[in-house]
Amino acid sequence: MSLKIKIFCALVFITTINISAQTVTGAEIQKKYMPNAPLTPSAASLFKFQEIGLNEYNGSANISIPLVQLSQIPLNLTYTATSGNRVNDEPGIVGLGWDMNLGTIVQSINDIDDLQPLYFQYFKQRPDFQGYVYPSDYPYSCAFRVNQHDGCDYDGTLYPKVSEIPVIIGNKITYEGYTIYNGIFTPTNDIIKNGNFDSEPDVFTANFLGHSLTFINDFSTTSNTLSFKVLNKVGYKISLTYVNNNEIKFTITAPTGTIYEFNALENIKNESSVPSVETIVDSRSWKLTKIIEPNKKETVIDYINIANVSNNPSYSQEFTKSKVLSKQHTSFMPFNKITLDYFGQSQTSYPDYVFIPAEGSNGEYLKTFYNLSKQNVKLISSITSNEGKLNFYYSNRTDHPLSQKLDSIVLNNPNNRRIQRVKFAYSYFNAITTTNFFTEYQGNVNPNTNIYRLKLNSITINDQQYDFAYNSQNLPQKNSFAMDYWGYYNGSSQNTSIIPNPIQFKYYSFIGDNGNNLNANETFAKASILEKIIYPTKGYTTFEYELNEANNLFYS
Repeated sequence: MSLKIKIFCALVFITTINISAQTVTGAEIQKKYMPNAPLTPSAASLFKFQEIGLNEYNGSANISIPLVQLSQIPLNLTYTATSGNRVNDEPGIVGLGWDMNLGTIVQSINDIDDLQPLYFQYFKQRPDFQGYVYPSDYPYSCAFRVNQHDGCDYDGTLYPKVSEIPVIIGNKITYEGYTIYNGIFTPTNDIIKNGNFDSEPDVFTANFLGHSLTFINDFSTTSNTLSFKVLNKVGYKISLTYVNNNEIKFTITAPTGTIYEFNALENIKNESSVPSVETIVDSRSWKLTKIIEPNKKETVIDYINIANVSNNPSYSQEFTKSKVLSKQHTSFMPFNKITLDYFGQSQTSYPDYVFIPAEGSNGEYLKTFYNLSKQNVKLISSITSNEGKLNFYYSNRTDHPLSQKLDSIVLNNPNNRRIQRVKFAYSYFNAITTTNFFTEYQGNVNPNTNIYRLKLNSITINDQQYDFAYNSQNLPQKNSFAMDYWGYYNGSSQNTSIIPNPIQFKYYSFIGDNGNNLNANETFAKASILEKIIYPTKGYTTFEYELNEANNLFYS
């Protein structure tokens, strides 16, 4: 048997606002006698921060600074790490924990890529068939049929009776040598493994300018034609224009008639130590490139492309301990295996690398898996509208030689006269290097990538400066073992892997003490998290964090 543990947790967020730039009496007077009085830009931003929203369900907060407010595109700087920074987190173009994303569509590929070249034909196994015991049950038109264009065959003629076909238990929708697809009961290979059958649709998620959609390719058709259905919203229309693997454009029309085009494509390919089916890409994302209003006004977003950007490897591990009951037993087959891994889900199959230890072996195996994603990255170069043009300027960075950091944004009016400038100031978080760490696939990783993380110190909007202060506890290097069950730093520099310690679990202490500690530690979980924002008025907001609580289901 095997034990796998998968637990999710986040830091609870508590905000304390201290405004030293204005007295309570002044605020009360203004509220009573001038409730709609105009504010300076800095004061307006200050009051905006007083309205920071808290999610009481997961303890996260909505921290956002308005940078440039165009009518169609409000450009905001958002802090997304109020649940904490994980050990292997990568900083974006504006620093660790910060984001400035205008809009993205992400494709999660399930089984066969729904957007692969359309000349490659495959059949769709509609998911509504899964769960039915007999093919004669609804929605099947008949029990047996040779192909879609033939009539129904009687039970027991060309095919055996349904009651005589043994059902194979497992990850299959298979009746011995027969498979059902699109209502046809026909002899074929297992549809889950057969490259001619797509067992489930890909899922697309779109988040842009206040819109949030989830949609799939309609599986009611019989071949790989494209027809998208929105699952969570009404009134949106989605179309796709396919030119080649590097030029695929999505168009989303909102119920208001506004058209959003996504034509900046990022192809993401994973390199993994776990063998998988070879595909052109493993996922894709599209950036927003154009907005067309019903009155035909357009906003165009242009990008620069950076090719072959590799992210730091992510890791998982599995530990196996086998017990040999007889010293005479030397066959190399799985035997009395107990498995603990980092992600954990109960399984009864045996990995092919696990063998019975020969006589004299301790029967312990530690297997490390890595996954490395490579992609082209799209960075905004300009935004053009009837209000003017925004230009974005970048430079190289120490922590990721192939990536860039955003240095400034300049807004020019239609006459090319500068009306606003935003400047970003950075340094770097330096990692603790005294913990044990993964060595697999590190030969291809730039040493600076593991040690440094881009840190946003301040932004200046025209002459108004915002400063940011972070928790002084540093994170360890990105390939460190010193993390808790959820991937946050816990200060356990003695950990020799990310395998849970068996003695901390009620029924597995007999496996022994491996010396690891994967428990959460509030002091270290706060490492490098945002704790203070100082406004141009010298008023400030401070943030306090504490761990969530949950019952421990495993350890008494």
